This record gives sequence, C-alpha cells and structure tokens, in this order.
Amino acid sequence: WQEAMRPYDFIVDRDRSSIEWRYFNSPGHYQLTIVRQIVSGAVGPIRGYIVDRVLMEETTNTLVVADFLFLPKHELGFVVALRYLMQRTRDLSLFKVLAWCPRVHLAFGLFKALGFRTTGMIPVISYRDALFDQIETCQAAHFTIGDSDNV
Repeated sequence: WQEAMRPYDFIVDRDRSSIEWRYFNSPGHYQLTIVRQIVSGAVGPIRGYIVDRVLMEETTNTLVVADFLFLPKHELGFVVALRYLMQRTRDLSLFKVLAWCPRVHLAFGLFKALGFRTTGMIPVISYRDALFDQIETCQAAHFTIGDSDNV
C-alpha cells in the first residue's frame, strides 16, 4: 500500500482492512482480481488488483470496475487484468464495462487503448472544506467508483 500510493497527490486509504471493509464486509457482491508477478517460476508478490461488481438491471447488465490499483511500472499487469474482466463480461453476456478514471491518471490511456471510451465528466459533490481544497489542487488523483457511494 505504501509503495502503491506514492505517485498520487490524493488517494483514499486502500490498506487491507479498508479493502475488506469496503468490498467484502458489505451487502454487495464484489470480486477481487489479484495480479502477482511470477519470480523464477514461483508466484511472487502482489503487483495490483481490480475489484469489480456485476449489476443486473432492467435495461442493461454491467460489470463495474469498482476499484483498481497497481504498483508503478506494472501497467502490463493492469492490462492483463482488464482483458480478463472483458472476457468475463463476454462470458456472462453482460452489455458493458463501466469504470471511473481521471484523465490525468496513468490508467486512463490504458483504458482507452483497450477500447474504453470517455462518456463525460462525473460530478463529485463535496463540502467545501480542507479535503475539497486538496482534491481540487492535486495533479495526480486516484479516485474510483468505489471511493464514492455509487456502487
């Protein structure tokens, strides 16, 4: 967690207890995809993860990328994990995959390269306080749907 948060001016806590509380001790059903590096043929340390949730609705069924985080210089692992999710979406006959990613985030270009498209800005409502000022002035934010109450 300490290494993964370094590139960001703003990032919500993603240590193990926070991830468990947000996704696995909640009423929603989430799936965790962990990416590990293979070292000398053995399973190595975690390099990143994606948390997703399938939403079955009246008009469309969607796989939502609730959260993701990868260590710097392990973008290939992120691409592999996204391809896995896209295949899962096809296997489950889902209509679309949805993710939030700030344009300034390194992952934005990776999402675009895999065929994701920008559909517009997502308004984030916040009280005008010290946290709001921090978010408004940061150059490198990591903010996902899972950081909100929208999934």
